[in-house]
Amino acid sequence: MPYLFVIPFLLTVLSFSAQAGNIAKDPLNSPMWEYLAEETFGENATIIVDENLKIFAPTNAESNFQVPVSVDASALGKVEEIVLMTDLNPFPIAAHFFPMKAKPYFATRVKLNEGSVIHAIAKTPDGIWHMNGTFVSAQGGGCTAGPQQTAQADWADHLLEAKGRIWQRVDSERIRLSLRHPMDTGLSGDVPVFIIEEINFKDANGLLLSRFELKEPISENPVLTLDFPKGGAPLRISGRDNNANEFDVEVGTR
Repeated sequence: MPYLFVIPFLLTVLSFSAQAGNIAKDPLNSPMWEYLAEETFGENATIIVDENLKIFAPTNAESNFQVPVSVDASALGKVEEIVLMTDLNPFPIAAHFFPMKAKPYFATRVKLNEGSVIHAIAKTPDGIWHMNGTFVSAQGGGCTAGPQQTAQADWADHLLEAKGRIWQRVDSERIRLSLRHPMDTGLSGDVPVFIIEEINFKDANGLLLSRFELKEPISENPVLTLDFPKGGAPLRISGRDNNANEFDVEVGTR
C-alpha cells in the first residue's frame, strides 16, 4: 500500500526534473547556441525565449569593428544580470552587465568576426534566464585585425582617457561613457589580449550602483550607455584593464 504514495511522488519529481534545466532552442538557429548556453550557464539552467527582452542591432554592419547593439530588459521587471553573446566570434561572450540600481538597459558596440547571431540573455530573480537575439550580416576580420589606435605613436599617452555625459530623460538620467582603449583580442600577431575588464558606476557617496564586466568582442574605444533613476548625478565611474591600468572619473549633467 505505501508504494501507491511513492509512485505519484516519483512522477512529480521526474516531471520537475524534466522541466528544470531546460535550454530553449534558438529561433534564429544559431549553430553555436546550445553549446554556448551550456558552457556559459550550465546544463541545468532554465533558458526561455522571451520577446519582452529587446535587442537592437543593424541587419547589415557598416563596420565589423564597430557594430552598435542595445539591449532593453525593462519589460521583465527586476533583472539581476544581462549577458551579451556574439555567437560566432572566437570569444563569444562580449559583456556581463549587472544593473543593480540602474535600469536593465544598455547600449554599446561590438566587433564581429563574421555574420553572427547576437544574443542577449537576462536573469530574473526566480533564476530563469530570458533570451532573445538578432542576426547581423558582417564581413570577416573584426576580431583578428589589430586595433587602429596602436598604430599611432602616442596612443599609450591617451590610454583609459574617459569622457562622460549625463542628460535628463522623462523618467531617468541617461549616461554615456567613452573610453580610449585598444581592446585587443590577442588574435593579431604576437600581441597579447589587452582589454578593459571591469567598470563600476557609483554615486557621490561611493555606493555601487551598477557594474560591467567587458570581454574581447567589445569594440576598440568602448562606448557604454546606461539609464539611472533621476537624482543620481553626479556619478563616479572607475575601472581597470587586464594589465592593472585604472581610471576614475566623475560625470555630471551638462
